[in-house]
Amino acid sequence: MLRFPAKIRGIRGAVAVALLTVCVQSADAAESPGELGTIHQTLERYLHATYARDFKNAYAHIAAQDQRLKDQRTFVRERGSFAGFALETARRLAVYMETSLLEH
Repeated sequence: MLRFPAKIRGIRGAVAVALLTVCVQSADAAESPGELGTIHQTLERYLHATYARDFKNAYAHIAAQDQRLKDQRTFVRERGSFAGFALETARRLAVYMETSLLEH
C-alpha cells in the first residue's frame, strides 16, 4: 500500500474539502437540473482523472481562473502523473468509481 507523508495527506485532504466546497456552492447556484448534471459530470471526470494520476486530463477540468494561476506543464510536473501501463491500468480502475450528488 502506498503511504504518503502526513503533510501530503493533509494537503490532499484540504484540496478535496476545497473542491467539494466549491462543488456544493456551484450546485446551490445551479439554476436548472441540466446545469447541476454538468457540474456533476465535471466533478466526476476530475475525480476519475486524479484517481488515475492523469493530471494532464485533470487540468482540463479545473476552472479557467485556476488555470491562469498555473500552466498545465507545471500542474502535471508538481503532481507526478503516471505513464504507460500504470496510467492505462489506473484509468481503467477509475471507471469503476461511482459518484453521486447528495441533496441537503
